[in-house]
Amino acid sequence: MPIFAIRSTVRKFEACKTGYQMVALAAVLVATCGPTAPAGDWPTWHGPAGQGAVAMNKVPSSWSATQNVKWKVPLPGPGNSSPIVANQRLWVTQYDPTTKSRQLRCYDAGTGEQLWVREVNVDEAEPTHPTNPYCAASPVTNGEVVVAFFGSGGLHCYSVDGQLLWSKSLGAPQHLFGQGASPLIHGDSVTLNYGPGKEQFWINLDLQTGQERWRLNIPQVDAPNPFDQPGGPQLPPDAKLRDPFGTWATATLAETSERQELILACPGKLHAVDPLSGEELWTCDGLDNQIFPTPLQIGDLVVCLGSQAMAVRLGGSGDVTDTHRVWFEEQDRARIGTAVEFDGQILANSMQGIVEALDPLTGKRAWQQRLANAKGGGSWSSLVRAGERVFATNQDGTIFVFKTRPEFELLAENELQERTNATPALAGDCIYLRTDKNLWCIGS
Repeated sequence: MPIFAIRSTVRKFEACKTGYQMVALAAVLVATCGPTAPAGDWPTWHGPAGQGAVAMNKVPSSWSATQNVKWKVPLPGPGNSSPIVANQRLWVTQYDPTTKSRQLRCYDAGTGEQLWVREVNVDEAEPTHPTNPYCAASPVTNGEVVVAFFGSGGLHCYSVDGQLLWSKSLGAPQHLFGQGASPLIHGDSVTLNYGPGKEQFWINLDLQTGQERWRLNIPQVDAPNPFDQPGGPQLPPDAKLRDPFGTWATATLAETSERQELILACPGKLHAVDPLSGEELWTCDGLDNQIFPTPLQIGDLVVCLGSQAMAVRLGGSGDVTDTHRVWFEEQDRARIGTAVEFDGQILANSMQGIVEALDPLTGKRAWQQRLANAKGGGSWSSLVRAGERVFATNQDGTIFVFKTRPEFELLAENELQERTNATPALAGDCIYLRTDKNLWCIGS
């Protein structure tokens, strides 16, 4: 069974969940088009502030494997991480199946010239799934340093020129589906979701020294294992681990008028902590036992989608399930990618390639559209947005470009003819995408 496709089966065998009451909305969305950033950089896997959106309009809407390709360079093997771009440099993490090394690779964003490669060799055994090669976590930069997580190869901080500044060994993650969460730089620190696995925690480190500042342990899930149920899914070949649960979500730094809240999506609960001290601010029930999409801030709400979905008003204290949870859906779509916001709506996609618009105030669906071609429609990628145009990437390497105002309009269907699970980076006037074979730069 492909990685993460187990989600819908997991839900069939979970213990019954307590019903929840809808909470009256006391929040106002302050922007109709959501936060966007200038056209210059894409410093994290889902863009500036993790919102997946930039305010630019010169990125092409149409291309092919031979048209509007500024450059492409071969990669040594497949991977699920996404490129990041800052100051005309591009970085991507990569597992090299020939050398067995885990790499951070740097390229000139304008020409595709490889500037440097830093390698880490790992001797300790680390499980993963064939569809999720090592180095699935994307790097992150603040324009001065670049941080990359290599699983059992550790967390590493480099200068933008490739000088190793510090390394932190965190152990060897043990999960049958492997890793995927990316580090997040905020202020003078970096936060990482280390897990899932037998040992799982959120850890915050000093960006200059790599010294640990705080850690939040993630409890193990106590739920019926679908692999043990009659008629349940089959374990992957040669799998020695059996626990399918956990969180692959990257942290989100949410801003309110009074404070910053670091939002952490954990099995069963959404957590908000003080980003400086790690002190817990609030928790909210309502997440499933498998979480893939990263929480998205919309005004004074944070929205979490997945097998279960909800919106929570920021600024609470303690258990806010009854006071700040605005809406809750016990049965949402199976999702891996993270949504974007536009024009007062949540735009989200599913593993089956269905895009839809949701009302952030109620969770109600405004419309839905299946994006598929002759090769299929499955998607693990996150949506990204340039101005009014939204880009949805399918696993077969097709990127659909559409608008939603005044109604849904498909602008283009662009095939690169190479499989991908990555999320595009929109920087300058170009689209950067890694596939199983190449790193691509698309531009007019």
